[in-house]
Parts: sequence; C-alpha cells; structure tokens
Amino acid sequence: MTDENLKCNVENTIEFFGKKHMLKLIALFIQNEKTKIACRYSFIKKELKINSKTLSDRLADLHRVGLVERTSFDEIPPRVEYHLSEIGLKLKPIIEELNNFEMMYVKKKE
Repeated sequence: MTDENLKCNVENTIEFFGKKHMLKLIALFIQNEKTKIACRYSFIKKELKINSKTLSDRLADLHRVGLVERTSFDEIPPRVEYHLSEIGLKLKPIIEELNNFEMMYVKKKE
C-alpha cells in the first residue's frame, strides 16, 4: 500500500466516523451489547437526543457498510431492533481505547 492510498483510506474512515453522532451511536451499541438492552429506534433517539433524520441517516450508513444489523419483527405495531454485526463488534477495542485515552490524558488537562 502506498502512502497516498493510506492517506486516502484514513481520510475516508475519518469522514465516515466523523459524521455527527456516529461514534456516540456506536458506543451506545457497544454499551448495550454488555447490558443486553434492545436498541430500538425510540430508545436510541431518546438516549442520544438526536433528531429523527440524523438517526435514520446514521443507522442507514452503518447498515449499508455492514457494521449494524437490523432485525424486523412481524408484529403490530412493527418492531425493529438494531445491534452491531460481527464486523461492527471489532470496533469495540477501538472505542474502548479512545475512552481510555480521554480518561488518561484529556481529563488530566481540565
């Protein structure tokens, strides 16, 4: 891989994960994997205090790239739950390291 390819890949990754609420959404999924709380649309919206359009866009982005799975239940009213896919779970150590970094270095400066 050339330096130019690496730079392009890093820029694409930062652009994707840098979208508003994206990392908070992934962190919420990781947190709920531990507690086994179902991530339904209304739960996510309430937890993140995010508007409907942004939430729909972020969930669609994550689903499109395979980081989140969407499960629909054939019920009335309809029920949909979201959770990290096997690939999405690979983000867990990265998010945890970002959290550790923040706790060790950013909080010390305050």
